[in-house]
Amino acid sequence: MLTMMRFADELADLGDFSFPKAGDIRAAELRMARQLVESLSAKWEPGKYTDEYRDNLMRVIKGKLKGKTPRLKERELPKQADVIDLMARLRASLEGGGQKGAAAKARQRGAGKAPAASKQSAGRRATARKRRVA
Repeated sequence: MLTMMRFADELADLGDFSFPKAGDIRAAELRMARQLVESLSAKWEPGKYTDEYRDNLMRVIKGKLKGKTPRLKERELPKQADVIDLMARLRASLEGGGQKGAAAKARQRGAGKAPAASKQSAGRRATARKRRVA
């Protein structure tokens, strides 16, 4: 309970805040705000939360009573994402301008050959042009 108490200098004076007048809020905005709050609210389940500080403190106290140096349970920090240096990648791709990428090589290999599907579609287009002209 003591962690919930605040000293007078920690409290803010409500006179410092300017709240909108009731007439300034449209009914649709108020309805949307209430709907948002209701969608984000849930029944309070205190069993879902633990006091890690208290657990660690009790572990330290029990360890010292036994004459041991206690080991605190460390919090699991969220894993950091791998950050890619885009400028370094861009420079590397520009420096490798003399080298041809896989896509360029594939285009170069296929330049002399037209796939069978392409020949067929080209023939169909030519036939369609002849019919329109005739």
